[in-house]
Amino acid sequence: GHRLADRLASDGVLVLDDDAPPGVIAATLATLAVRQSSVDHLRRELSIARRFQGGLSGQMDKLHEELQLAAIVQKELLPKSIPSVPGFDMHVFFRSAGYVSGDIYDVQRLDEHRLGFFVADAVGHGVPAALMTMIIARGMHMTQIRQGEVETLSPAEVLCELNRDLSRQEGNAPRFATAVCGILDGRDRTVRLAGAGHPHPLVLRADGTHRPVETTGGLLGIFAEDSFEEVTVQLEEDELLVVYSDGFETAFPEDGVGGYERRLPTRNYIRCFDQSAAHWRNDGLTAAAMHLAEQVNEQSGSLHQIDDLTAMLIAPNSTGS
Repeated sequence: GHRLADRLASDGVLVLDDDAPPGVIAATLATLAVRQSSVDHLRRELSIARRFQGGLSGQMDKLHEELQLAAIVQKELLPKSIPSVPGFDMHVFFRSAGYVSGDIYDVQRLDEHRLGFFVADAVGHGVPAALMTMIIARGMHMTQIRQGEVETLSPAEVLCELNRDLSRQEGNAPRFATAVCGILDGRDRTVRLAGAGHPHPLVLRADGTHRPVETTGGLLGIFAEDSFEEVTVQLEEDELLVVYSDGFETAFPEDGVGGYERRLPTRNYIRCFDQSAAHWRNDGLTAAAMHLAEQVNEQSGSLHQIDDLTAMLIAPNSTGS
């Protein structure tokens, strides 16, 4: 009897003792009768909640698939390999903060001596910024046809054309971006640069010092008639140029901080760049890029980094002399 009562109780059946007073039995039955409507209501609500959960799970799976597809499409916009010219070596470190990235870059061979390149960062994060990179990729042209001949555009002209394209906003959705565009010439190891609201590229020296290449220019997509100044630097044999996105400012937080403080920008990334330059001088550019990736991986929270990261490492070599 007790075993049966225990089993019924475990199945949710209300069990009373054999000698329960009639008043207790009557009160129990009355309570069950009154609450039955509430039980039925809760059962219906639970059924509806389960259906909604199933629908939400399906929507999440669909969103997951769409983001994966978007990541594949965005990857197609990036160069599958880095072209080369005598006089320069180049390596690109690229890591998105999520499925898709608000950073984008490209490297194009212009002729037997020159490479054209850009690094751009769409303002914002996630899917909206990723969609912006597609607009940037479409509007960033290093060459154009004039009078039947292919003509190379200067970095400033490239940014001007892209700025006018972004400034033609349809609707109320703003389209802003930062960028650095440049042309490498292996004959004299010069780099011709123009920037638009982007972090200044850094020249890293053999003695462990560095200097910024100040590229003046406003944010892309605000004023259609903005112009962009150019600056030319000549890399010495022991100098490495780094063109990077602003995600590095939050990729190396101060030691021991957490929460909001971890999201604050620092200049610790410059020390990491200097160390990578030392690896380049000792072991080559690939080793420098590997060191940079290792340093990013070692940071607290690197699996859920705050912003997209792009760093273009440009080093002179002796083959262009």
